[in-house]
Amino acid sequence: MQFPAFIQRRINACFVGFFGLDLTEFESAEKYPSIQKLFTRSLKKPRIFSAKAGDLISPTDSKIAQFGALENSTILQVKGLTYELKDFLTDATEEGELKKIENGKFINFYLSPSDYHHFHAPTDFKIQKIIHVPGTLFPVKKSSLEKNKNLFVKNERVILECLTVQGFLFYFVAIGALNVGKIRIFKEPRLQTNSAGQQGHVVHNYTKPVGIEKGEDLGLFEMGSSVVILFESGSLEFLSKIKIDQKISFGESFARFN
Repeated sequence: MQFPAFIQRRINACFVGFFGLDLTEFESAEKYPSIQKLFTRSLKKPRIFSAKAGDLISPTDSKIAQFGALENSTILQVKGLTYELKDFLTDATEEGELKKIENGKFINFYLSPSDYHHFHAPTDFKIQKIIHVPGTLFPVKKSSLEKNKNLFVKNERVILECLTVQGFLFYFVAIGALNVGKIRIFKEPRLQTNSAGQQGHVVHNYTKPVGIEKGEDLGLFEMGSSVVILFESGSLEFLSKIKIDQKISFGESFARFN
């Protein structure tokens, strides 16, 4: 909803103040004609990041909610709660691909309402498949993760099956959440998330994989949410500097390919 300009400016200013938005790298608050445009704001200038092919960069401005190794094909949600790899990636993911990931590693980036809501490519890769999974929209903040078993399996999500230039398989999963009306993937305009009446998964297979460059703007959330990335076994090591609950910026290195 858009209001007259003088009212919208006040709404924007209140939102910036309430959530503590840092607009240093963005247009000033009064430039946005709606709260949605403010949520989905774009950077004014590109971020600088490592050009080394082996370095993986954070796809988001976010907090590292969890990371580590998969154990017995389970992924850690929070201490004491896990979810199953095969349920998370769904039966639209082939068994051979699941086998490659089942002893791999994962990282969960949590975006708060104050964060920049675009997500970017952590490395150079090709998209082989996109799976849209309809579902619930539970909040994904820590308190919700602690009390909702299998939250990431239940929530709506968009799964990108990706192959790096080094030949490693990984899955980039954008997860819907409370107040996130849409997840957009710029390379797939047919994708319609949060659609009334959708039954079951929608799968987009690419006979010609879609090339993506490191740092490229992949898509956006219409408010805060989470990105979970799952990596093939033996493909990388996390950098020693990263910690759970650490704030991390898009472009900051978090791992290195082996």
